Amino acid sequence: MHDIFLHSQIHHPHEKSGNIDMWLKEKLGVTFSSDPDVKAREMIMAIEQIHTQNLDDTLTNTDELEYEMIEVLAGMESEGVWVDEDKMREIEAQLTNDIAAITEKIFAVTKRPVNLNSPKQLQGFLFEDLQIKPLKKTKTGWSTDEETLRSLAQEHEVCADILTYRHLSKLLGTYAMPLLKTRDSHTGRIHTSYTSMGAAT
Repeated sequence: MHDIFLHSQIHHPHEKSGNIDMWLKEKLGVTFSSDPDVKAREMIMAIEQIHTQNLDDTLTNTDELEYEMIEVLAGMESEGVWVDEDKMREIEAQLTNDIAAITEKIFAVTKRPVNLNSPKQLQGFLFEDLQIKPLKKTKTGWSTDEETLRSLAQEHEVCADILTYRHLSKLLGTYAMPLLKTRDSHTGRIHTSYTSMGAAT
């Protein structure tokens, strides 16, 4: 079993995820097309050439544990993580309802629609419409970051509500919805991909 990312990382350990292009160029003296699709096909052919011609000498220079881990990670990728679709749909619906409720509460204070994801519109609403005293300034105006809103929330409930809105939106947009989209409809599982640096996607 061979892992092209691992081999690349061994040769270029200071690169964040190795440097596959450089590794293949050193092995075969080849360069690749700038077109992503063409490059992918060329790299596959180059990897096959390394394997068929036994040009891979890193096998004997690498700790055996590294290669034992390849099999473990490959098994994890293949097995995947099962996701309960019904439960995730339930969580998604609950988060959507909670976001709608907190948005309605905030809009009752704003008296007008405000894009809660826009720092500029929040600046106008908080520091102009409500005349809340701002705490710190950035290049784009008065700050509406989490630290600032947490401080202001002690005296202004609407700031706490905005933080709640952000928290719920992050849960929905970063976890609930992406997990459902990433889930394989055939296996009901999410199949991760691991790199030689230990990162997973």
